Amino acid sequence: MYPQQTMENLLKGSSKFYYVKLRNEGKLLDSNDLFCSEVSTNKQTIFTHLIEEAEQDNFLQVLQNCKTFPGKAFKLECMLQTPAGKKMVAWEFTGAMQQNTMVIEGLGTVREFENNIWDYIIKHKLTQLHYESLFHQNPDAVYSFDPLGNFVSCNNATEALTGYPVTELLNTSFAPLIHPEDVHLALENFQATINGSPRNLDLKLITKKGETKNIFVNVFPIVQNNIITGVYGISKDITDKVAAETKLALQNASLSKAENELKRLMYASMDVICSFDLAGNFIQVSEASQTVLGYSPQELIGTNTLPLIYKEDHGVTLENIIRLHTSGNPVKFRNRYKHKNGKIVTIAWSMKLVKEEGTMYGVGRDVSEKIEAEQNLELSEQRFRTLVQNGADIVGIINEKGIYTYVSPSTKTILGHDAEELIGKNAINYVHPDDQEVARKGLKEVLQKEETRINKFRFLDSSNQWRWIETIASNQLHNPAIQGIVINSRDITERQLQEENLHRTLNHLKLFESIILHSKEAIMIMDALDFTKSGPKIQFVNKAFCDMTGFSAEELIGNRPAILQGSNTNRQAIARMHEAMVKGDTCNEELLNYKKNGETFWCDISVAPVSVNSNQITYFIATRRDITQKKKNEREKELLIEELTKSNNDLRQFTYITSHNIRSPLSNLMGLLQLINFDKLCDENKKFFHFFKTSTLQLNQTITDLMSILVIKNQADIEQNTLNIAAEIEIAKTTLCNIIAESNATIKVHLLQQEIMFNSAYFHSIILNLLTNAIKYRNTRRNLVIDIRSYVVNDYTIIKVRDNGIGIDLNRYRDRVFGLYQRFHSNVDGKGLGLFIIKSQVTALGGKIEVESEVGKGTTFTLSFKNPAFLISGKTRYVEEVIA
Repeated sequence: MYPQQTMENLLKGSSKFYYVKLRNEGKLLDSNDLFCSEVSTNKQTIFTHLIEEAEQDNFLQVLQNCKTFPGKAFKLECMLQTPAGKKMVAWEFTGAMQQNTMVIEGLGTVREFENNIWDYIIKHKLTQLHYESLFHQNPDAVYSFDPLGNFVSCNNATEALTGYPVTELLNTSFAPLIHPEDVHLALENFQATINGSPRNLDLKLITKKGETKNIFVNVFPIVQNNIITGVYGISKDITDKVAAETKLALQNASLSKAENELKRLMYASMDVICSFDLAGNFIQVSEASQTVLGYSPQELIGTNTLPLIYKEDHGVTLENIIRLHTSGNPVKFRNRYKHKNGKIVTIAWSMKLVKEEGTMYGVGRDVSEKIEAEQNLELSEQRFRTLVQNGADIVGIINEKGIYTYVSPSTKTILGHDAEELIGKNAINYVHPDDQEVARKGLKEVLQKEETRINKFRFLDSSNQWRWIETIASNQLHNPAIQGIVINSRDITERQLQEENLHRTLNHLKLFESIILHSKEAIMIMDALDFTKSGPKIQFVNKAFCDMTGFSAEELIGNRPAILQGSNTNRQAIARMHEAMVKGDTCNEELLNYKKNGETFWCDISVAPVSVNSNQITYFIATRRDITQKKKNEREKELLIEELTKSNNDLRQFTYITSHNIRSPLSNLMGLLQLINFDKLCDENKKFFHFFKTSTLQLNQTITDLMSILVIKNQADIEQNTLNIAAEIEIAKTTLCNIIAESNATIKVHLLQQEIMFNSAYFHSIILNLLTNAIKYRNTRRNLVIDIRSYVVNDYTIIKVRDNGIGIDLNRYRDRVFGLYQRFHSNVDGKGLGLFIIKSQVTALGGKIEVESEVGKGTTFTLSFKNPAFLISGKTRYVEEVIA
């Protein structure tokens, strides 16, 4: 740094720069010869008068800044009045205290001068006095460190920033002041500065009071005699700025979310959301108009609503629009519209007028089904009353003490009692003394829960005979329409007699029990009189049956055959068996069953009906034979046949047939569909052609998918180029930006290998499929994170795509993961084609793909690309644990 006098002498003798020294009010104290000769002024001139009038306010502001912030440089471009004419001068002014007086120095260059000397002078013009002023008066923290990071000097602003007095900071390390999260970053940048590289960075600071502050740091090496002796730094408190930026970002995100939600609401709403001008013309219409009225928004916008309204409802519509205009309050009303297909649709409107805009806003809901449901409900209530009065069940209402408040007329038919006779009486008094405890227990239970089934009991009829009754009680005490306990009873006397006969018959069957118990065939006996959708109730199983299924007899008896069924059990076969049993026929089926431990096994089931002492079927006897090995052998045989069939198919001939013999007529069909005027078809033909069109489009999509696969399989010479992995990932992210934002996904990229040799279209398809799968099968209980990494192993570039989604059960599906049309999650839509295409594309060019997954934790796909030596030369094997 030049001494003050040396700097002034250098500037005074300059032939390229103006040099002036001003008092704080702007009066000229001194200047160099170049300024005096070109501007023709003396040293008593007021400098302000030399500046163009329009720019004098800017100059006075610069003077004020120099006084407020001594040592800082402030730039000004202005026109100077010179004898030779006006000259544009670029000035830099700095203020400093000299002998307790504020002095402002200015250095200016005329625009046509070169900037090289300007830069040189600026770098050397700060005097020692300027530096001291900058150091002590600077509002930012200014400090210096020795090579070990200990404070050598610091200004008062440093004390204000950290909360530590200057005396406590000197000779201590800066590291304890840094937030633990940023210590490594701070030390790394300090070391870089000591090595001669200036740095700037954001850090978090811990004050003496334990507060966290955000600071922006500039650090520079201190060089003396070409040796770095320390570090010079300036720090600015940006805590408020960071907080403001964070708040603004949150506000922007919230606003964006609100806008997106509004758009989604408009798009997804089942109601018609629209606006009208005062003449009743549509201004805006939501997508629901297509569903509710049959017209798209584009067809309705600009048209008048009145012609669409059912003629008989014009009056009520106009009446409510007038009321909307006169009262200014929102109105609600119903009217009927003519759907585009000719049917009548009832719309319930909520409308509001905004007079300032001259616009009516409305929300219309299709209540046609609701009105129909109300009509059906009324009809159902009429039917219900008819059933209650004439049905085969006894319907009654009792209070919490068991007193009848209502009895259906059917009681007369079933029990012989008049309804009026029982009202006001206690129902318990009509129950057989031996069964009254059962009835009281049922009454107590229904008072504690909504519904209960009361065990069968005997009830006295009008002829003093005991009838067996089965009852379901429903607690409706809190229902204002009922205010009681509804009891629905059925006379099961005949069934009870049959059960008793059956019990006696079972005694005769004990002779056969021993034979069945020791039979090697799995035998099950079921109650034909207790038959539900899950099958008849199991009454007996032998030891062989328990050994086959893993269940104990106690676990099976009283249950139903559905306990042995699972998700892969053939429902059609079960339906056939049910139908046969209902008809009383024998049946035989091969069925996949599940053992108690979840293991599946195939069995050959034969079911035969049995009648005991009557023509009515009372039991079903089922025998089961384990045919798992047989089915396995059959499946292996089928797979072998399939493999041989595939080997004999000429794939290229199949491609030709698909593309010419199928694609051509299919294209003709799709073309004909486009030519058909659906509006002229009758409703029946419309329905027919709708299904025809849907099937044609599905067939076209299937052929397109298969053709995509066949192209990959058959293409012999696939073009390969050098691809930048990061650029390809960014393209994919841009393509998927909407679903990435909607799913709140975070995509992390760590690339130690930047390039691969591969086909661009294939690689783009692979990345798109993997990202789309990760988003589609994300875990909704946590934020999705997708991690993409690349590295080199031997001659291969490895790319790993890892997510924290719902995962795949590889114990069940490992052999099917990359199969065609394989899906492993029924709750997510998909065709099961993506992974098959990915593997086809990777292997087509000599690569390979592997998968590792754990249910509930996520999935990792590892892709290996064979690359030429020039792409991976000098690369070392990547160790994942370093950045895992």
